[in-house]
Amino acid sequence: MLVESPEDRKAFVTHMPGGQVTLYMFVILLTCSALCYLPGLFVHDVTQACTILLFVSTVLIDCDINYWVNRRGLDFWNHMRLLIDNCFIVISLGMYLSCTKKKSVEEKPLLKND
Repeated sequence: MLVESPEDRKAFVTHMPGGQVTLYMFVILLTCSALCYLPGLFVHDVTQACTILLFVSTVLIDCDINYWVNRRGLDFWNHMRLLIDNCFIVISLGMYLSCTKKKSVEEKPLLKND
């Protein structure tokens, strides 16, 4: 969606350092994170990466209220809702990290003896 929407792409390229390269690296990292969540591989590490990526994008892109409301014509309260949604996603990822511990390679799940 970030690559397909011209408004989102332009906002990302103008607000993030690195331009198009950063855009595609961001999309690749989020896609790899989503693919790691599906089978449950490296969930703690992926959550840390997602927290950092979404925090940076929220601060640099979504917090520029003047850009979205005055230049792009987005309604103020719609933008506030999107900004609050992103903030709560970052907070929930942080809560997940604070409530779980990273599993080491040596830890194996307990198997039931049937």
